[in-house]
Parts: sequence; C-alpha cells; structure tokens
Amino acid sequence: MTKWPAIIKYRGESELTYIDSGSEWDCDADLHFFRYDSADQLIDSEGNIFSLVDMTDNFVKPRAINCSVSKETMQDLIRAHFSSIGECCVSKFSIGSIAEGITTVGQFEES
Repeated sequence: MTKWPAIIKYRGESELTYIDSGSEWDCDADLHFFRYDSADQLIDSEGNIFSLVDMTDNFVKPRAINCSVSKETMQDLIRAHFSSIGECCVSKFSIGSIAEGITTVGQFEES
C-alpha cells in the first residue's frame, strides 16, 4: 500500500513530480494519460518503490517491487530536482526523513 505523499522519478530526468494523496493519484487524469517507462518509479513517504507499468482501462496502478530508497538516496534525488529547477545552494539541503523530503518537494511546487 502506498504511503502518501509520494513522488514520481522519471528515467533519465532530474525533475520529480509530487503527488499529495491517493485521491490526487486517482483523480488527476494527467498522471494516467501516457504509458510510463519501465524505469519510471513512484516513491512513497516510506521510501518504497512502485512500478508504473501496470495499466488497466487507462488507469495506472502502482505495483510494489519490494525495493526501497534510503534517506541518503532520496536526499540526492531531491537535490538534483532542486538544481534542475534552478534552486541555489542545493548542496546544503538535507532531510530528516524520506517523508520530510517528499513534503519539501510538494511545498516548492506550491510556491
């Protein structure tokens, strides 16, 4: 089961997509509009990784792949994300937890 909020990490891209809740995932047609690459991943607030290739009736169902990211890896992903969107001083950025890091991505998207 996905622990929201979560992010999507696209293969070969530094930018991340923030998803606030299961309701947003279910209702945002843009998240289900195209087929995801087999290397695209949804990463939840506990660091669990989900595949995004299972599509039924134009709806993508995240599938747990029994892997997770560490807090350090998540921090590196978020630093790369912030750098790609032009934020400065990303080398000083740190997170206390994976959930905190994902929430921070969401806060930047809102501003």
